[in-house]
Amino acid sequence: DLNNALEMDANNVRVLEIAGDIAQNEEDYDSAIDFYLRALELAEKKSIIIEKLIFIYVEKELYDDAIALSAALIDENPDDPDIYFNVGIIYQRLASKLYDDSVNLWKKITQEDNPKETEIRLTYKNLNLTLDMVREALGYFMDSSMLEEDENSETEKATDEMKRTRKTITDIYLDSIRQIAKENNIDLN
Repeated sequence: DLNNALEMDANNVRVLEIAGDIAQNEEDYDSAIDFYLRALELAEKKSIIIEKLIFIYVEKELYDDAIALSAALIDENPDDPDIYFNVGIIYQRLASKLYDDSVNLWKKITQEDNPKETEIRLTYKNLNLTLDMVREALGYFMDSSMLEEDENSETEKATDEMKRTRKTITDIYLDSIRQIAKENNIDLN
């Protein structure tokens, strides 16, 4: 039926959106993106389609695309705390991935007698980048919290987690990697 509807009216926003929903449910994300983008071009109300695209972009780890669409969504709905929260989640996922990679490299470096300069510099750079992502996530979670009419435990939990992560990065890992660099006569500035 859906294929017939698409053949009859290939520019029907609702049919394109449903086709995207079905493709997404089947985890055919590339097809879902195609359907949603076509629907987005034709739609008058874009928010719901943008939200669906953001979800897929995050699933496919296309974070830059998800962030760009989120900015458009915020412009369209500046008082919606859920949008700010969801953008915070994107940055939180980015931070988490970078954090795990950085900590694994940090562990490797701390177990070596003569760590490589390139690995020390990379760890330092990635920890700082992780810290930037944490700060972005924290900012969006705080914006969400300010816009919420009632207290939201999920927002509070996410905010607290980002604060703990920020403190851990600055007080433990960055201090440690600076000390390792100093001991190996490496200037990180």
